[in-house]
Amino acid sequence: MLFRSLLFVALAEHHVEIRADHGIAGRVPDAAWQGAIAAFSRAVSGGRIADGVISALEACTTVLAGAFPPSPSGADRNEIPDQVIER
Repeated sequence: MLFRSLLFVALAEHHVEIRADHGIAGRVPDAAWQGAIAAFSRAVSGGRIADGVISALEACTTVLAGAFPPSPSGADRNEIPDQVIER
């Protein structure tokens, strides 16, 4: 099953949010993303935008790993390529 989430940043509007598809939203409450948003906001307030994105993504990884732990059998597989796709 493929799940998707999006880190949306609008610097000019001073806005950041995390959007998750229904599969993720069904297992991760909205409040769980607040740590990622706070990490991003702290870094950006200090003028470190790239560090903020990295911190937010690391926090999202922690949230997602808790909600979707690896399979005990190790049978997990990638469902999409591990490369950037430009459209």
